Amino acid sequence: MTQNISSGGAFLSTDKPITTGASVKIDIVFPLKGGNDGKESKTRIDVTGIVVRTEKDGIAILFSNKYKIIRLSV
Repeated sequence: MTQNISSGGAFLSTDKPITTGASVKIDIVFPLKGGNDGKESKTRIDVTGIVVRTEKDGIAILFSNKYKIIRLSV
């Protein structure tokens, strides 16, 4: 679960340790309301990054500039 997110990175809760410096790929799904057609939809962002910090309850990831935005059907 994402605890904190910004354009540059995120802190994710995890019970499995991941080594600092490890490359990761995460998919983030956002619900969207009221697009041009007024219907609800979802958008997924696929992003890669590097683990920059580990803590007992999660990891901090620095996002790379490689990402893909995908609109999902509901």
